[in-house]
Amino acid sequence: MFKVTEAAATQVKSAAEQGGTEGMALRLAAQRHADGTFDYRMGFDDVTEDDIRFASGGVEIVMAPEFV
Repeated sequence: MFKVTEAAATQVKSAAEQGGTEGMALRLAAQRHADGTFDYRMGFDDVTEDDIRFASGGVEIVMAPEFV
């Protein structure tokens, strides 16, 4: 379960406007390292055919179907 709060959605939309990335989805990504730790990242990106897609708080969220 993943939910974007109203305050977070406002910030995401503002960041997209300021960065000239309006209309792009917010990509969430996790990278697993050999030692078992993870790095988490997010940024605006184009949607690909294989992405998991959903919306929350008026923000389109995308994720790859598996860890990178």
